[in-house]
Amino acid sequence: MRTPLRGLGLLLVALVGLGRPLCAQQPLMVAVPPLSPSTAYITITGTATITGADQSNATGRGVIVVVNVTALTGTSPTITPAIQMKDPVSGSYITLHAAFTAIAATGTFTYVVYPGVGAAAGGITATASVSVPAVWRVVLTYGGTVATSGGTVAVHLVP
Repeated sequence: MRTPLRGLGLLLVALVGLGRPLCAQQPLMVAVPPLSPSTAYITITGTATITGADQSNATGRGVIVVVNVTALTGTSPTITPAIQMKDPVSGSYITLHAAFTAIAATGTFTYVVYPGVGAAAGGITATASVSVPAVWRVVLTYGGTVATSGGTVAVHLVP
């Protein structure tokens, strides 16, 4: 007895067997290892703005940035994260979104930058509906007077 899926499988085998492409414009698929979520991209320390290293994005459309603040003391201390793109012509960096709300306490804060993403809900702190370009980075800007800070930032590319 043939099922619809089995018949489709036979059709695919027949087309491949005849040397005909299944689609005239098949995309080239390249395996790119993802960023490891178990490795901290940025270690939060010190009292001044922290700029993460440039990140390459060969296949992702967006990114999830998880900021885990374990220490933040001083006079009205804050940390404001930003995701920036690097302009390939000028080498300048441009923030991809409106300013995220400053972090003023310890805790875990999750930011999603992805085209078409909706409003923040659940465990998501903030969102921005924009694609992440080929070269990007995370910047943590300190506000107030920060005496001590600690924590990590992890990043996850989203296809």
